[in-house]
Amino acid sequence: MIKQLILPFVAVLLLAYVKLSEAESEPKSIMMGSSLAAPNSGGRRRLCWTRWFNSDRPRGSGDWETLKNLRQEYPRKICRRPRAIQAVTARKEIPAERTNQKFYSYNPRRGFVCRNKDQKRGRCRDYKVRFRCPCRRRH
Repeated sequence: MIKQLILPFVAVLLLAYVKLSEAESEPKSIMMGSSLAAPNSGGRRRLCWTRWFNSDRPRGSGDWETLKNLRQEYPRKICRRPRAIQAVTARKEIPAERTNQKFYSYNPRRGFVCRNKDQKRGRCRDYKVRFRCPCRRRH
């Protein structure tokens, strides 16, 4: 009987922890990707947001803020495996999800791509992105 009660209790505690963690993360927009911390030998590793990156403008085929291009332009500024990504408009910081634009790619593995040809009217807005990575240790 006690074993049957423990599992739901642990599940509720875990859910509460995840909700509190998400509430403290302060994102203005929806995080694309996992928001859970990666475990290490000492328990959970804290996750932090990188600075904002904006390497492309929506001229030509669209706005390409790909992880590959950003890593080339900003070496060692983005972790090996980002856990989440956020995108906002470069000028007014409107969350990408609220712009009513369609995105070709929006995930922490590939980055963010808005193609002009996918839009109903006009071209993509100029976006900037940031990634959620394990916090760097300070010495």
